[in-house]
Amino acid sequence: MKKILLFIVMMGICSFTHASSSKKVAFLSSYSDLAALQASGDDDEAAAAKWLVNTYGGTFLSTASVTSIDVLDDYDAIWVAIDRVGLQQGSANLPSEYTELFDILKDYSKNGGNLLLTNHATSIVAGIGRTTRQPGIFGNGAGAENVDKWGMNVIIGSGSQPYYADHRTHEFFDGIAFEEGISGTHCEVLPFLASGYKEDHNCMWDLNSFGYTVAVGSNTVAMYEQEADCEVLGTWQHVGDFCCAGMVDFHAQENGYGRIVCVGVAAYEWHQNVESNPYQANIEKMTENILNELTKTDDGGAATLVPAVESPAFSVLVDDNTVRVESNAAYANFTLYAIDGRMMGRYTSDEMKNGVELPCNGCYIMQAVTLSGKTETTKFIK
Repeated sequence: MKKILLFIVMMGICSFTHASSSKKVAFLSSYSDLAALQASGDDDEAAAAKWLVNTYGGTFLSTASVTSIDVLDDYDAIWVAIDRVGLQQGSANLPSEYTELFDILKDYSKNGGNLLLTNHATSIVAGIGRTTRQPGIFGNGAGAENVDKWGMNVIIGSGSQPYYADHRTHEFFDGIAFEEGISGTHCEVLPFLASGYKEDHNCMWDLNSFGYTVAVGSNTVAMYEQEADCEVLGTWQHVGDFCCAGMVDFHAQENGYGRIVCVGVAAYEWHQNVESNPYQANIEKMTENILNELTKTDDGGAATLVPAVESPAFSVLVDDNTVRVESNAAYANFTLYAIDGRMMGRYTSDEMKNGVELPCNGCYIMQAVTLSGKTETTKFIK
């Protein structure tokens, strides 16, 4: 009975704490202000910044004003969008206004700050040391006419059954309609660009280039997720295997980096040079969802943690300082969260069956991923 009451009290405290905080997001730009960006900057960066300020309600923040981490600490999340013709590959080749802030951005992230890095800015995640892997699939051309619709495939391993992971129900894609029959695809994909002019600015990870020795039953996506403590959420629309990662969610780490979401697929183009892009709303909605998650609020202001289910097929057993899972079902992996959403660790099915050490008392969330990519979640008290 005491444990039940403790759980209810702690849940109430957590909900109250998050509900009392406000969403604060800044768009970090090398231009002095929004007007200067719109007048002289890249059209995609300008469109993204205008939406963030005028529609989402965020703040425009010039890199010149960021003289210390104190400036960034005013914000729950920082969005960096860099999308430029002729830019050279690699984090070191980003405009100096950004590279000069790598140490501050790293400190901000390690202080619990969250980052959204889009287009060429995805390489910042390597520049600040969150991963050693630079994005190896890169485009910087002026663009050309293209008759196809472009989008993103969020079913990882869609060319085989069972899927490795199906992210169509992920909170980042809530409220967005997937489509079938888009050129080159064999499953539902998330459409972003219509037929017409496209810049084709990829900045994403070539997983096949990492030289992994892939065990039977595994794949390069799973190996990179384990190596970098992340989750690959999307790839090119036509990809059915595990060759590349276009959207990656780098998990927040206890006593480490905050959460970092990277979107590097070329289809994520904020201002397509056509009369009207019917899929612009998808780009905006996904970005809104990501920022809402990074600021840890939903529409009602309460904490958004891990999606809950009513009847998980596993049980969490606590014995002194050891926590283990008991189940007759098969799972790909288990992820342990603190009640405030911080990830405590990711474990294989065998590790959780044998038990892992959890010395601190409190409320926890256990999320399991089935072999078909579905999630099951439960809460428990130690």
